[in-house]
Amino acid sequence: MSLNTSSNATTGDTQRLKNVSLDAKQMLKNEMESDITADLRKKLHRAKKEKLEMTTKHNAELSSYESQIARLRSEVEKGEALRQRLEYDLAVVRKESGMGRRMVEERLDEALRTQEKLCGAR
Repeated sequence: MSLNTSSNATTGDTQRLKNVSLDAKQMLKNEMESDITADLRKKLHRAKKEKLEMTTKHNAELSSYESQIARLRSEVEKGEALRQRLEYDLAVVRKESGMGRRMVEERLDEALRTQEKLCGAR
């Protein structure tokens, strides 16, 4: 019986060692999975942070560009208003010069008629 008891004890010890070994492997596997999970969480956090930084930078650039566009549109509108005013002033000056030219031509015609009368009367 002592051989059988010794054999049972050895078998029991072997089973306990196997169980301890399996438990250690499972703990190691769980720890590795935990490390992988933590590493993946860190990578995900880093990626989200980078995305946020890129979005913030993009929004700042977009705001800057929109501001520049608004400023340039304003300048274009001012230039257009100036062009229209200059065109109007030019039209007024042309009209006035045309009227002045007609007056000069009429005076010249009158002077020529007067000259003809004076020359014809002699």
